[in-house]
Amino acid sequence: EEIARQALSFLPPTGGAVFIDASTTCLCLAREIARSVSTELTIVTTSPALLSEFHSRTVRIVAVPGELDQVARVIGGPWTVEFLATIHVQAAFISGIGLTLEAGLTSQRRAIGDVLKEVVARSPQTYMLVDSSKFGRTALLHIAWPWQATALITDAGLPAETAAAYADRGVNVVMAGTPVAPLSRV
Repeated sequence: EEIARQALSFLPPTGGAVFIDASTTCLCLAREIARSVSTELTIVTTSPALLSEFHSRTVRIVAVPGELDQVARVIGGPWTVEFLATIHVQAAFISGIGLTLEAGLTSQRRAIGDVLKEVVARSPQTYMLVDSSKFGRTALLHIAWPWQATALITDAGLPAETAAAYADRGVNVVMAGTPVAPLSRV
């Protein structure tokens, strides 16, 4: 929840569009948006759970087409990737199973990995929402490198030496709860 609250400051101005993935951390972000954003915003998502979070007239939700992975509870696959290649978002909020400097952000499922790779390639700003327990872990499939992210948002549980190692590689590490100049939501 702390990571999600911190991520709110990176939402685009009124009328913008964002991609939010189907991770639990990103679901927390969606809940924070539902509670606190009263301006126009479009959310594109692969998360069936996120669809029921909104009852706002100002937040528009676009559910991607594709196949539902019954285990991961995420929509993905080739149809999803094809659809994402046709849209434009100002920012993407993503997560994964693990993150290391050697393997990057990783996932266990191909449908998730392919979709998030497309999102990262197409989004001008990508925010990785990764709790400190996922650092040092890897999964089967590479999604993106941490230095591809506009910011890597994590919690205060991340050891200072780990944060420094990422910063030394050019990663903008943002600790939840620290002040960040908010973007203008005109």
